[in-house]
Order: sequence, then structure tokens, then C-alpha cells
Amino acid sequence: MKRKRQCPQVKRRLSAFLDNEVSEKEKFYISEHLKSCVNCQNDLERLSEVSGLLDLVEEVEVSPYFMVRLRQRIAEEKSKRVVWLPLLEWRKRIFVPVGIALLFFIAVLGGNYLGHWLNQRVEKAVELNEEVANVAGITSLEDFSEGSLVDAYAGLLAEGGK
Repeated sequence: MKRKRQCPQVKRRLSAFLDNEVSEKEKFYISEHLKSCVNCQNDLERLSEVSGLLDLVEEVEVSPYFMVRLRQRIAEEKSKRVVWLPLLEWRKRIFVPVGIALLFFIAVLGGNYLGHWLNQRVEKAVELNEEVANVAGITSLEDFSEGSLVDAYAGLLAEGGK
């Protein structure tokens, strides 16, 4: 169980162990772990194979100014990104609230217009009902007693003739 907790620490140092870039204390610790851990032994073996393959590759010489130009180019790329991100951020900060305010304004105006239009329609319907009642003489029927024939007729009119 203790070996499992050691594996991540050993695996991080295997490359340095292989290149003999560890202290004597680390070398002893890693060697002892490798004696009992098959997984770490396999990782060391694969790492050793890759290292051997890399030794076969010829080294490429770069010009003395390569690192200077590389750093300069990286800085240029970073500066280009920095310019565009605030611009996009600015657009979001302006257009989103303005768009929401505009939609709210349109909704209020539309609701006001719709309410006014519906109110006019209701008023016209009430006026029309009063006219129909006056023409049909229904208002004069209110003088008759409950349960009379006129009361039944008024009830039928109120229910829509059902």
C-alpha cells in the first residue's frame, strides 16, 4: 500500500534518475522503490528506450539570435491578443445592456399600445351591447317580475340562445 503512494513521486523523477541528475539520497530511494515496483520498472524501461532513440537524433544548431527573435515574436502575439480581447469585452458590456433596455422599451410600448387597443375594443363592445339592448327593447324588460316569460327570454339572451 505504501508503494502505491510512492509511485507518483518516483515517476516524476525517473527522467532525472536515468540521466543521473539526482542526489545520492534520491538515487537510493528510487533504486529501492524500483526493486519492488513492476509498474515503475516498466516506465523506466520505456523512458530509457525513448531516451536512446533521442540520442540517435542529430542536434540542430540554431543561430545565436534565435531565442531573441522567438521571445520577440511571442511578445508580439501576446500583444495582438491583448488588443482584441478588451475590444470584444467592451462590445459585450455595451451591446448586451443596450439590447436588453431596447427590448424592455419595446415591450412596454407594445403593452401600452395593446392595452389601449383592447380597452377601445371593450368600450365599443359595451356600446354595441347597449345599442342592441335598446333596439331590442331589452332594457324595458327589467320592469317585469322574476319568473315571467320576459325573464326567461332575457335569460336566454344572456346565455347566447342556448
